[in-house]
Amino acid sequence: MKITWNDYRQNVKYVTNAAIADLPMLRKGYHGDYKPTFTIAPEHHDGLYSLEQLFLEHYNDPTEFSFVEDVFEGDVKHWEEFKNGTFIHPYYVRWKAKAEGKLLSTAMSKIVETAFDENNKNSFQALKYLVERGQPKATRGRPKKEKDTSTADDKILMDAIKRMQE
Repeated sequence: MKITWNDYRQNVKYVTNAAIADLPMLRKGYHGDYKPTFTIAPEHHDGLYSLEQLFLEHYNDPTEFSFVEDVFEGDVKHWEEFKNGTFIHPYYVRWKAKAEGKLLSTAMSKIVETAFDENNKNSFQALKYLVERGQPKATRGRPKKEKDTSTADDKILMDAIKRMQE
């Protein structure tokens, strides 16, 4: 869903904090004449778009390209400025983690679905992945020699023990 900003780039290159109505760190009147478009609330309200909701609608695109297309009119530099802003970055990190969790959950659901579909030619591989998931990978070849981790104090102690036994 393409977003139309309430006010867009009035005499500034990139609108960042002023586009968000309810950042807790912003003082009243900070926005000046700019009419905010977004909220950091989890859902759209009062004519404001929820950045979290918009971001999570695009969770299946980890490159964030579709989100930038819909919300920032494809202006990647504006999105970079926006998400790296001091006030919004902590929220962005949380949203990104949620989006990655949703993507992983969707992917795992598909793997489980494939694993238990007897008619799917990839069911064995999916089952194998589910069984081996989290297990350490077997290494090939000859084991590496362990390095001598003894310290100088260990050698002095051993020499002292030998002298006492003589």
